[in-house]
Amino acid sequence: MKRFPLIPFLFISTVAVQAQQSTVYLFSIETSTYDESTGQEIPEEVRAFPILMVNSGRYIGFTVENNDFSLVTISQILDSGTFVFGVSKDSIPSRYLISKKRQSDYSGIYGVLSSRPKEKLLTNDSLASVRKLKGTKSSPLLIKRKRDLYLGGGYYTDILLGKVDLDGDNYGELVYLSQESEGVFYQILSFKNNKWNKVFEGGYRGL
Repeated sequence: MKRFPLIPFLFISTVAVQAQQSTVYLFSIETSTYDESTGQEIPEEVRAFPILMVNSGRYIGFTVENNDFSLVTISQILDSGTFVFGVSKDSIPSRYLISKKRQSDYSGIYGVLSSRPKEKLLTNDSLASVRKLKGTKSSPLLIKRKRDLYLGGGYYTDILLGKVDLDGDNYGELVYLSQESEGVFYQILSFKNNKWNKVFEGGYRGL
């Protein structure tokens, strides 16, 4: 009996399953309360907010107005009881357990992490931080946004959360957390045709 036809069948089946999976990227923040008696901030919990979901090349912000498909997919990640992984510059894999899912009137859904991560950018893709990416000769320049004088003047800051290949071309997209007057939003820049282009802007805004 010949057995070799079984090998390509298993390979094709595995690829088909993986192709149906969606990748979710999360941003971790720490919440705390102020103790007036001691004048210190007391840590409460670490929350993981979905920044976006990548599925068939789409970037989806994480507000309650998202379509049902994206919310269901993100909910499955937060409900899975499995680990999410840190995207770090040193390419050392780290993982964190999502212990529970909660709902917020302001920012949709989020998960509570069982430990405090070193990284700000997390994902359900365990290989996101260890894939080798092609280098680029140029660096992106984000447009500076002036802060109103009554808010102290100067400029708002853009914080680089991580570099990950979202579209599978071996060039890392840059994910930024950008400040605004009453909240934050996210920007994603992609390297195409030898230059950096903004391909996504959105996510959480407001207090």
